[in-house]
Amino acid sequence: MRSLYCALFLLLLTACGEQGVSFDAEVDELGKHIVDAVKADAAVSDASYRYEHGLDRGQHLHITATVTDPARSDQVVDTAAKTFWQSPARVYHLTVTVQDASGATLSTRNIEDAASFDRPEMERSYGPRPGR
Repeated sequence: MRSLYCALFLLLLTACGEQGVSFDAEVDELGKHIVDAVKADAAVSDASYRYEHGLDRGQHLHITATVTDPARSDQVVDTAAKTFWQSPARVYHLTVTVQDASGATLSTRNIEDAASFDRPEMERSYGPRPGR
C-alpha cells in the first residue's frame, strides 16, 4: 500500500510539472525582458518583477513600475502586456502595477491567457501568442 501512495504521489508531481508549476527559466527571463522593455520608457524611474510558481499558483509574473509622469501609466501597462503576449514563454498570468514615486498605485492590470478571460482581447490587440 505504501508503494501505491508513493507511485500516486510521483504521478501527481509529474502531472503538476506539466501544468507549469515548477521553476521555468524562460518565464524568469521573460520577467527580466518585460522590466527592460518598460524601463525603456523615459517616464519609468524604476521597474522590477516577481516570478511566482507552485502548486497553488501555477506560473505568474508580477511587474511593478514606478513612473515620474502619471499620464504614461497606460502606455507602461500596454508595453508590459504586449511584451508578455508576444513571448513564447509558458506563463499564463501577468499582473502589472504602475505606481508613482510615493508608491501610490496609479494603474493595475491582471491578464489571464484563457479563452474565457483576456485571450480574445489580447489577440485582437497583439495577434496570437507564439507557439499557441
